[in-house]
Amino acid sequence: MDLNKPLQRLLTEGNSIRASARILNMTYKNTYKKFLWLIKQAKVTRERLSFSARKIYFDEMETIHHTKCKPLQLLSR
Repeated sequence: MDLNKPLQRLLTEGNSIRASARILNMTYKNTYKKFLWLIKQAKVTRERLSFSARKIYFDEMETIHHTKCKPLQLLSR
């Protein structure tokens, strides 16, 4: 049974390694080893997805937010 995805989900939701081990019925030592492996995988994914851009454009639209009940209104200049 593959426990990597459930472990990743539990850890990203704020559970500790010990609590995640208890929930998934694993030993703490194995959970910690999987945790270290997940860190390495996250670093590899981050490096693979990073890119260098020559130009970056920012959207300068301004909105007014008085309350959650009303829709956002654009400022006219």
